Amino acid sequence: MTEGLRVLMTGCAGYIGRALARSLRERGIAVVGVDRDPWGADVAELGERMDLAEPGSVQRLATLMQGVDAVFHLAAARVDWGLDYAGYERDNVEVTRTVVEAAVRAGVTRWVYFGTVGVYGSSDHALDESAPFDPATDYAATKALAEQMLLARAESEGWAVRVLRPSAVFSEEQPANTNLYRLIEAIRRHRFVLVGDGAEIKTTSYLHNVVDATQWLYEDLASGGVQAYNYVDEPKLTTREMVDVIREELGRRTPLVRCPLGLVEKPARALDWLAEKLDRDLPITAARIRKFCTPTNFDSTRIREAGFVPKYSSYDALHRAVQWHQRRTGGR
Repeated sequence: MTEGLRVLMTGCAGYIGRALARSLRERGIAVVGVDRDPWGADVAELGERMDLAEPGSVQRLATLMQGVDAVFHLAAARVDWGLDYAGYERDNVEVTRTVVEAAVRAGVTRWVYFGTVGVYGSSDHALDESAPFDPATDYAATKALAEQMLLARAESEGWAVRVLRPSAVFSEEQPANTNLYRLIEAIRRHRFVLVGDGAEIKTTSYLHNVVDATQWLYEDLASGGVQAYNYVDEPKLTTREMVDVIREELGRRTPLVRCPLGLVEKPARALDWLAEKLDRDLPITAARIRKFCTPTNFDSTRIREAGFVPKYSSYDALHRAVQWHQRRTGGR
């Protein structure tokens, strides 16, 4: 029974937060939203615009938390460029500390926390929830610290917490600076070159599956305790398989151009230098090329065995994203 419930959501103006807030409200759950960024009309009047790293945020947030059933903590820094470790630490670790302390003051004992599979690092074999944390980026390292801090406090306070660690999240209407958007656009405009052999697994998470999984975790809080779950779509696809699905949906019949990684990585470092000098986030850099060729193979058997059944397969998700992209660009 969800009618009449209220939850507090940090990061409600974000890509995932907006979709989740809409879905919760459709189920009759009132959402008290907190974000430092303005939000659109679809989630307007949710709550309060606030920078949770600013002094005084703990008490302000604790006041907003009065009477809520649970905290959904999504607020985090997640960018590929332009933020140093101190910035990630502020937005991921210190903000989480603020939310934890506010929950203690408000007496909120139920949490859904958004983590990331990035805490495990990269791997060519599937990593499940038993894998040790081995983050390879500042973003993932600070998300790992934030999660560990929350779970330690949850154990001492006796809180019920569910952690969701999705892989790269995408959908229709995704921002133009996301990797999948850029991939589809490059293939659409006949500007794509496959670097390497494309054999690495690249797990992804369709936004609508992630929203459904989050709501499933919220309901599972009734079981109490602390549990963490990975989430990735199935079947898991290689880079080449993803490219082939996108090319087929776009009707591309020309041969796929390929290039060895070693041939392009060194020249691409000049783009890294240029991006730094221009203070601009360029779409092609050596870092992005390395990321494209790095396997991200994760396992989400646990959440499926626990009872969550996603509505969409990896193929469904890609087809829907490409079809939206075609409509947006006039089918050209």
